[in-house]
Amino acid sequence: MERDHDSHKRLSNPVPWNSMIVAHAQCGDLDGARKFFARMAQRDCVSWATLINSFAQHGCTNLARDTYERMPQHDVIAWTGMLRANSQCGEIDQRDSVPWNVMITAYAQRGHVNEAKYFFDSVEVPNVITWNCMIGAYGQNGHLDDAWALFKRCLQPNIVTWNVLIVSFAQNLHCAESIHLFDVLNLEGFKPDELSFMGLLIACCHLGLVIAARDTLASMVFDYDISPERDHYCCLIGVLAGAGLLDDAEDLINTMPFLPDVSNWGCFVSACKIHSVGVDRSVGAACNAIAMDPKNSAPYNNFY
Repeated sequence: MERDHDSHKRLSNPVPWNSMIVAHAQCGDLDGARKFFARMAQRDCVSWATLINSFAQHGCTNLARDTYERMPQHDVIAWTGMLRANSQCGEIDQRDSVPWNVMITAYAQRGHVNEAKYFFDSVEVPNVITWNCMIGAYGQNGHLDDAWALFKRCLQPNIVTWNVLIVSFAQNLHCAESIHLFDVLNLEGFKPDELSFMGLLIACCHLGLVIAARDTLASMVFDYDISPERDHYCCLIGVLAGAGLLDDAEDLINTMPFLPDVSNWGCFVSACKIHSVGVDRSVGAACNAIAMDPKNSAPYNNFY
């Protein structure tokens, strides 16, 4: 009975079957790959995507499409195969950047920068959106030198291009560079928007620049007629709390034009712990946070 159980377990494990599909496909034996796929007791996303990509790599567009349409749940790897298959038979216009932009973004979100760059290079005439997607792919994965180099190659950057770079540098703790880019943005004649200021505030938050952060929020309102959003206030709360200006941080939490959420109070609780503030004040803030999200134990854990 135990031997039968082990045998069934081996047969239902898709990993060795997927390997056999790959082996047959690499030898050009697509019929063998398809037969192994058909015999599988249990298929996962890799099984489907492997067969689709095998057909695509050998120019069997109809087989790739048929397999893709039968796939219970599509993923980025399967879509890659279909893009490759359709591209090879001329069904995707290389000048149409939309599908390539989607793939660049999808791979970037998974940390696969080289694959994202492959799709960027596949676009015959990339438009500014494609450039922004690839610069963002580099930036969000910490490849700031590559992001900067690609930015310099972009012939017609727009405000989004600048924002992607400003936020990328700020989030990767290259805050002085982020602030400098914001200044250059203005000198180049672009009008900063909500995301531009978000990047600047993130940089101020990491550097603990209280006055600069306050001035930034005021500049949004009085110089650019931009209404700060919740995230802008959250950044300023973080700057104030991190600098030990807990009275100012608490006042801002209570007076900003948004209902405070658990992250605001959680930030405040953390600052109370760091600056050794009285327990009563910390408990009050933690109770506010827990009341908003009873399942979130983070505010409670900050006491330990």
